[in-house]
Amino acid sequence: MDQSRIVQRAAERNYLTVGLCFLVAILEGYDLQAIGVVAPLLIPSLGLTPAEAGWSFSAAVTGLAIGAVIGGWASDRLGRKPILIGAVVLFGLFTLATAFASDFITLFLARLLTGLGFGAAMPNLIALAAEASSKRSMTTSVAVMFGGFPVRCEFLFIAESRGFCKLVKLIEETTIRPPCAMSSSFSST
Repeated sequence: MDQSRIVQRAAERNYLTVGLCFLVAILEGYDLQAIGVVAPLLIPSLGLTPAEAGWSFSAAVTGLAIGAVIGGWASDRLGRKPILIGAVVLFGLFTLATAFASDFITLFLARLLTGLGFGAAMPNLIALAAEASSKRSMTTSVAVMFGGFPVRCEFLFIAESRGFCKLVKLIEETTIRPPCAMSSSFSST
């Protein structure tokens, strides 16, 4: 295999790494945005007091701070990829668990554990995006990865404007309601 082909394959792998980090950032950002959208529906359906709502909805941010310290420390000892995969599984499972929360305690724990996953993912996303890049493009790669966080706002806006929420409302009426379906109550019907 010649040198140019090796360089090309490495570049393709680097783009894939930054792209996957970008997608994980979108998932994180979407979750953090969606909980704010569904809060007005969750509070009465779970019978939360204002204090319980505050604790529940800030739990993910608290978990994020704790998870970032733990995730950074663990990835230096065990490797970035295994910790990132574990973090994505953790926040994925507990984001889903949020949809099935039945009271303050289950909602609080689901959001806290979701945040721990977010936090553990964050330093690894940054490090992997930086490590996958050349010195010249490192800053751009990390910036592209971080660009995934605000994408969730645009997704919600586009989904709302394209009638997606009407489809989600239909799904909500016929199945178990996922968190994103709760946002359909804000659409014009």
